[in-house]
Amino acid sequence: MKKFKFNLEKLLTYKHQILESEMQRLSMILSEMHQVELEIGRLNTELRKAGEDLAKKMAESILPTECQTYQNFIDKTRDDIKKAEKRLIDLNLERERQIDRIADAKKEHRALEILKENQYRAYLEENRKATEREIEEFISARESLQKDEEYEDKY
Repeated sequence: MKKFKFNLEKLLTYKHQILESEMQRLSMILSEMHQVELEIGRLNTELRKAGEDLAKKMAESILPTECQTYQNFIDKTRDDIKKAEKRLIDLNLERERQIDRIADAKKEHRALEILKENQYRAYLEENRKATEREIEEFISARESLQKDEEYEDKY
C-alpha cells in the first residue's frame, strides 16, 4: 500500500502560514489599541487633575502667567486626547479589515483542508478496494488450486 500524499500540501502549508501571520497582525493591532486606550485614560486623568489644580489655585490666588501655563497644558492635553481617540478609531477600522482578512484566509485554508480530507477518504477507499481485490484473487487462486488437486486425485 503506497503512502498517502496530498499533492497540494505545500499550498496548504503556505495558506496556514498566511493565516498565522494575519492572526499575529491582529494581535499586534489589539495590543496597540490597548496601549492607546491606556494612554487616553492617562491623559484624561492628567486633564482632570490639571483642571482641579487650576480651579483650586484660582480660588486662592494665581498669577496670569501661571494661569496661562495651566491653560496651555490643558489645551495640549485635550489635543493629545483627540489625536489618541482618532488613532483608536483608525485602529478599530484596521482591526475590522484584519478580521475580514483572517476570515478569508480561514476560508482558503479550510477549503484546502476539506480537499485533503476528501482525497484521503478516496485514498482509503481505493486501498480498501485494492485489498478486497487481492483477497478475491487469493481466494480464487486457492479455489483453482483445490480444484486442480481434486481433479488430479480423481485421475
